[in-house]
Amino acid sequence: MEKLSKGIRDFNQVAREIDAAYHLAAKQIGLSDSQRDILYILCQEQASQADICNMTGLSKQTVNSSVQHMVRDGYLQPLSGEKNEKLKLTETGSAFAERTIAKLIHAENAVFSSWSEENRELFIALNRNYLEAFLEELRKM
Repeated sequence: MEKLSKGIRDFNQVAREIDAAYHLAAKQIGLSDSQRDILYILCQEQASQADICNMTGLSKQTVNSSVQHMVRDGYLQPLSGEKNEKLKLTETGSAFAERTIAKLIHAENAVFSSWSEENRELFIALNRNYLEAFLEELRKM
């Protein structure tokens, strides 16, 4: 079997550490990882459960379970009674998000704004290039 190159091992290690940092952040603000991801998206835009699954890679079951709990707790409101309806934060949900996910967003913005514009653009471009090339390799499998 082919071995991972040192570069890929290093990249994977950093990616795992970033994932662990986001898990720690969720834990510190009292959220599960799925709640963090859902609130993160809904703070920026209205989205359906299918949209959330597509944006996060979370399973339908995980998103549905978290959404049901968050609706029951009064944080989310479906916009219609239709299948694949958009969700939005309620007033209570917005206040909750301000006490929780807003702290994570602030931390991300602080880190990103500390970099030069050139480094921000390079970071995004390299990650996008990797993703596109990786998806192309997956299509070949």
